[in-house]
Amino acid sequence: MEQEPESLQQSLRNILTSSSQINTVEQFYALDIDETDFRISGLQNKLRSSDVAKQHEGAVSRIVYLYKQSRFEPLRPLIIFILDNEAKSDEEIIQFIEQHFNGPQSSLPASITSKFRTGTTSSLVNSSFIPALERELDGLMYTNVPGLVEHFINKSHIDPEILLQSHGKFIKQKRQESLSDKRESIILEWIASIFEKLNQQSHSRAWRGSPTTPLAGIPAKRSLDGAIISRPAKFGNRIEDILVPFEFKKNASEARQAALDLAKYVYEVFTAQPTRSYVVGVTLRGTVMQLWLFDRCGGIDLGFDPTFVDTHGQTCTNRSESRKIQIETKDGRQEFVIDDVPIFRASAICGRGTTTWKAHLADDKSRQYLIKDSWHPEKSEQEGDMLCKVGRNLPHVVRYHHHQDVTVAGKRVDIASHVRSGLKFEGCTTLRAKTGPEEPKNVFTNRFHRRLILKDVGQPIRKVKTPARLLEALEGCIRGHHALFNAGYLHRDISINNLMINDQATDPCRRSFLIDLDVAINRESNDDKHHTLTGTKVFMSASLLLEENCHSHVDDLESFFRVFVWICIHCSDEKTERTDVLDWHRQSMEDLGSIKEKQLRRPDLLTKHFADRYKESPLLIDCVAKFAKIMCDPSIRDGGPEAALYLKIVNVLREAQGKPTLSQL
Repeated sequence: MEQEPESLQQSLRNILTSSSQINTVEQFYALDIDETDFRISGLQNKLRSSDVAKQHEGAVSRIVYLYKQSRFEPLRPLIIFILDNEAKSDEEIIQFIEQHFNGPQSSLPASITSKFRTGTTSSLVNSSFIPALERELDGLMYTNVPGLVEHFINKSHIDPEILLQSHGKFIKQKRQESLSDKRESIILEWIASIFEKLNQQSHSRAWRGSPTTPLAGIPAKRSLDGAIISRPAKFGNRIEDILVPFEFKKNASEARQAALDLAKYVYEVFTAQPTRSYVVGVTLRGTVMQLWLFDRCGGIDLGFDPTFVDTHGQTCTNRSESRKIQIETKDGRQEFVIDDVPIFRASAICGRGTTTWKAHLADDKSRQYLIKDSWHPEKSEQEGDMLCKVGRNLPHVVRYHHHQDVTVAGKRVDIASHVRSGLKFEGCTTLRAKTGPEEPKNVFTNRFHRRLILKDVGQPIRKVKTPARLLEALEGCIRGHHALFNAGYLHRDISINNLMINDQATDPCRRSFLIDLDVAINRESNDDKHHTLTGTKVFMSASLLLEENCHSHVDDLESFFRVFVWICIHCSDEKTERTDVLDWHRQSMEDLGSIKEKQLRRPDLLTKHFADRYKESPLLIDCVAKFAKIMCDPSIRDGGPEAALYLKIVNVLREAQGKPTLSQL
């Protein structure tokens, strides 16, 4: 008699209970930590190699993330479900995993850029990434754009007919081949045969068809159907080498899904290749081929930024090569050598696409700078202009060196005229996401490539090592916010990545400082920008989330409190397990606002979850309570002097450090 195949529950249960008498979750968690690690490793490996990962990639990625972070406690509900004596079908196991783990992996949240929409995928390295990516591209993926193919051909310096002249017979033969069998393997073999022939003349590009081989260099286990790569296949299957990703679907009717699946890989290419301005991709639906161009305004040449050159002066396409840029200043030309790995890379497809690098002058390694590249609408006030206006030495605010619009051949680089070369795409049909009625429609907004060079280099405030250093850094950044406010600007995006520390600095004003004025506004203006919900969701004030007031300095000060609390709970080297009590990504704006209001009245609801390092500091706990009490007082919005509020908060932080209080800032 044929034996029935083992169910998913049985398989996972055997992994958890092997060689031990384990029947309950308590017995499982009583195991030695190394043994627990070994068994959960087996569990996540089983899920990654099963059909669950294919259909529920985000949820499985969440489990993998928790395992890699040695955070086993959040997996307790799954282990209880698996160990339950009642038999569970594979469908029940899969449904449980999807419901309980289709949530954020990261403590770093996504930005809010409009009144309702939850922003781009920038900062989302979690399972909410896929629906967020779909919303991000909703209405911005244009199909059947006239002239797109010619646009690519015209970018070539050599007539493609001349290049292919010697292959005329071969090309004719390939065009006449019958492809009645439209299976993925057959189509990919047909493409591979073309590249094999063409690569006899050129070795700078190669074809890789590897639908079963996972890509190296990305957090989730994903296998790309095919790609044009920048080096021979012997160098491995790395996301860094992907030039043109290919996505295959068997049926011509799967156009929308093919495009969205391709976008997942484009997202990873943008993240892994920091000098990429745009990415070309191809979808294959049977024998129907579509060419796509993805840039900072959506999906419509390979897109490497030509202003980054290698040490030989050629456009840099390899992240391992040394890169440099040149700028023209009033004092003459300056050349900067760029570090290999960016400090920060926004991984969204649409939006600002911010990337920052550490750099030094070519002739003086001791002079360190930060280079920030991003894409902005033309009408937005430039961060460089703001920093120029407020002065070059504002205390606790990053210092300005230079800014410019990026140009190529004397022309400003933008999406509409440079990247898309005047293509008439806006009248074309777009792919639409299945969003609810509350989601506003995306519209095309032209963006310009801008470069800002700053004099201060540091680390995000979450890298602090002690409670005392955290308090000192918060004090400095709040004083920087006050200085910026007095100079005429409201920051509006106080978050964990925009407060910086530099422990090597000798100047107290440079040991902690504010960065990123991308969404800052002139505080005297009275336009719609004050009414737009802007910032980073989990650090936003309760008032903004509940739409009770326009954005003011009070909201930014509450955001400092949220950063303070977040670090005390999440940013620790300790191995202890803590529940994701600040799992605010999943909350609606209204619910999150109500939660935050309650936490200001009851800060003990937060401090009880602090890491031991912070919980064991009575002065810090008292500081949190006093800070919350200040922000909970409705009179702080009554129009009193701003300086008094800043001073009160700064002195609370100074008292916790054992420093004398100040009479004025």
